[in-house]
Amino acid sequence: MSYIIANRFGSAGHIVLDRPKALNALNIEMVNDIKSHLLTWRDDPAIGRVIISSSASRAFCAGGDVREAVGLIEADPTLSAEPYFETEYSLDLMIATYPKPIISLVDGVVMGGGLGLARLSDVMITSYDIKCAMPETAIGLFPDVGASHFLRRMPIEAALMMGMTGTMIGAGDAHSWGLTDYIVAADEFEAMTEALSHLPVDATILDITTIAASYRTKAPLDKPYNALMPLMSDIFLEDTPQAVAAAAQSSGEAAAQWSQALHQKCPTSIGLFWYMMQKQPAPNSASDAIKRDFYVACKMMRRPDFQEGVRAVLIDKDNAPQWHPKSLSEISDEMLRDLFDFEGMSPLPA
Repeated sequence: MSYIIANRFGSAGHIVLDRPKALNALNIEMVNDIKSHLLTWRDDPAIGRVIISSSASRAFCAGGDVREAVGLIEADPTLSAEPYFETEYSLDLMIATYPKPIISLVDGVVMGGGLGLARLSDVMITSYDIKCAMPETAIGLFPDVGASHFLRRMPIEAALMMGMTGTMIGAGDAHSWGLTDYIVAADEFEAMTEALSHLPVDATILDITTIAASYRTKAPLDKPYNALMPLMSDIFLEDTPQAVAAAAQSSGEAAAQWSQALHQKCPTSIGLFWYMMQKQPAPNSASDAIKRDFYVACKMMRRPDFQEGVRAVLIDKDNAPQWHPKSLSEISDEMLRDLFDFEGMSPLPA
């Protein structure tokens, strides 16, 4: 059974994610189907752009199917989940470098690999009703799929807050921080899609954004986290991940959600993302970020925290993971540096 609906409409190729019961979580079959259509349309002179959307308003995409990744680890611990991540990241790389414009129309849940799929597109258009997050620290991974590049569109303290704590934000905050391009009412998506589909085959990004801008909302939007930017700066711009957690703990009720996350989610994952954003060189492009993420993911998936996080959050759902190490206080600079030592590792295949 295919979970991808693909068709042509006007001068556009349309990819519709259609696995609603799993919030469109991307398994290997879905990723390969998307890649196949993108490859076909890349060289088709009748296709000028690609539009990616969801068949259901509940979710655009909740990310990668990490249960499938864990299944691969259990089946072959030596190979681990490399086949899954190699497949997912190769799609991300294809989207980031695709020669024709890709437009994502996002409604509902957009998290993790789903946010990567949307934000690596040339134009990301969302509804009022998105639920946006990078929740990987909850399962012993890290905000990947090029997040260390595209989250830099935002203020760095907001990027660190999202990546370290997995906090879910809405359309107002996402747009005010530059993470999304346009906000359009979901009931306008159909008309906007038709207009985008009937542009000339050689239409430019400017032509696309002109149409998107004509549909964008003028209504005021809630920005609850943007209102907390001074507090966010005081906490997340501290000079170590341990100091970030301490600052959140001492900042009272306003920071209670962040403090809880920083003490409950995977310490290695939290430290890794902070180190990636604050100590590693910023990637020059989304492609560079994705290629680096593949190396790091290959290291992280071999640690016990990934299987344990998926067990606790997605399988047994006891939300009581046993992390190794158990706390941020046990995370050293040497441990974090080692996660970025890629000597002898195979790169992401082109």
